[in-house]
Formats: sequence, structure tokens, C-alpha cells
Amino acid sequence: MEATERVAMGEKAKNPDRVFEKARESRFFLERMAEYEKALDIEKFLYYLSAFLSAFRTTAYRLYGVTEDRSGKPASGSLRS
Repeated sequence: MEATERVAMGEKAKNPDRVFEKARESRFFLERMAEYEKALDIEKFLYYLSAFLSAFRTTAYRLYGVTEDRSGKPASGSLRS
């Protein structure tokens, strides 16, 4: 199940470690993108671009959930803005 589906169903992220975990995953994909950009391998670059965007989006959703859990809905809304 995708993170957006879990959020829509009411499950919110509460563990900040999971935010950092997903941020590290995003960084991994970003580094692979740089490698394949230099190698001019556009197919692999685009594959890692897609993975990076997905991981980055999930990082943001998790961060919103942790912020809401710790500081309330107004703080999470401010973060989104």
C-alpha cells in the first residue's frame, strides 16, 4: 500500500526515524541519478529519477505526519505551506 493511501485511510507517520530512513533512500537514488547522467544512460537515469521522486514524496508525507503528531495539525499545515 502506498504512503498516500495509508495517509488517506487515517494512518499517520509518528516515528521520525522513518523520515530519516526515507531521506537516506532519496539520497541513494539521487546519487545513482548523477552516475547515470554522467554515463549518458538516459534509461537508467529516468528509472532512478522516478524512484527518487517517489521516495522524496514519501519523505514529505512522513514529515507531515510526524509534525502533526508532535506539534498538531496547524504546525503540519504550516509545514505544507
